[in-house]
Amino acid sequence: MFEQMPAVLKAVLLAVVVAFIRVRNDGEPRLIRHVVEAAFCGAITVAIFYLVKAMGLDSYQDYAVFLGGFVGMLGSDFVRGVARKLANSKIK
Repeated sequence: MFEQMPAVLKAVLLAVVVAFIRVRNDGEPRLIRHVVEAAFCGAITVAIFYLVKAMGLDSYQDYAVFLGGFVGMLGSDFVRGVARKLANSKIK
């Protein structure tokens, strides 16, 4: 079943599941927070997947599931903070 899935779909599913569980484990009682965080992590995973693909790395599909799990575990706030620092360092 999973072998037939595109790599980006596997990555997004893993990011969503891991983010949902992480927020649940953090003790957040509101379901909407779980859903929003999971959706953000899924969207970030798609963006990073296609960024890596655009960079021309031949084995980008091999890293897709890792990226999904990594983004889901770190969370959207962390990824946004890293992106902001990177952007600020490039602007200066």
